[in-house]
Amino acid sequence: MKEIYDFPGEVLTVLDSWQNKKGDLFKRDKASEDHLVRFVHSKENSPFFFTLKNFRITNGDVHFFITHSPSSKLDTGIAQTWVSHKNAEGILGAWVSFLAPYSQYRNPHREDDPLLKQYQENIYNDFEFINDEDESSAFDYQTQYRLDYILDHFHSKLEMLPESEKTEDVLEIQKEIIALRENQTRLPKKEVRKQFSKIIAMLQKQGVKMLREFFDEAKKTVYKRILTGQIVDDFNGLLNKVNDAL
Repeated sequence: MKEIYDFPGEVLTVLDSWQNKKGDLFKRDKASEDHLVRFVHSKENSPFFFTLKNFRITNGDVHFFITHSPSSKLDTGIAQTWVSHKNAEGILGAWVSFLAPYSQYRNPHREDDPLLKQYQENIYNDFEFINDEDESSAFDYQTQYRLDYILDHFHSKLEMLPESEKTEDVLEIQKEIIALRENQTRLPKKEVRKQFSKIIAMLQKQGVKMLREFFDEAKKTVYKRILTGQIVDDFNGLLNKVNDAL
């Protein structure tokens, strides 16, 4: 959020009523100059959000530019609209109703699995990320492109498995890969690293043979360099190593 002196007094009065909004399904996100107020789904690893992005005065009334995801109960995309502040709370309430199914659903392949959580934590720690306290900034587009390339390889290799080996667990892994590919541009660096580690952990749970196909010391070095934005000139060479391995 900008300095308060950048806002008309009436806008500050309206925004003040949004400062302490809370609910069981959402929480207030960190302040940023990119938005006025932002809420995120309280469920771990969820990409869903509700944002008062900007304001304007129209016919003496405060209007907000609102973006939110999911856009409806039938679409996980992003909705965008200008609306009077008098109707903004109604849109927030509708957004909360869109979140309800995600908070109620319990998938045994994703939730409350202590073994998967242990694997994910071990994988994440094995990467030995340095200065990983940043939870607000996203990766640059080059890193996002490179990570997307790796995830595409993951998905393609799983797609090539014989039909008899495409278990429900494998399909869940593919869904996680697709979700990260679609959402990484909306996630901070730390969250992207956590979700990538979860994908590796899910592969590990399928057995050593499966894990070896996607993760060893050489591949870990490549992934770590991508997830820390270190790759500059040798990306093609590293891709060759991954292509050979995958």
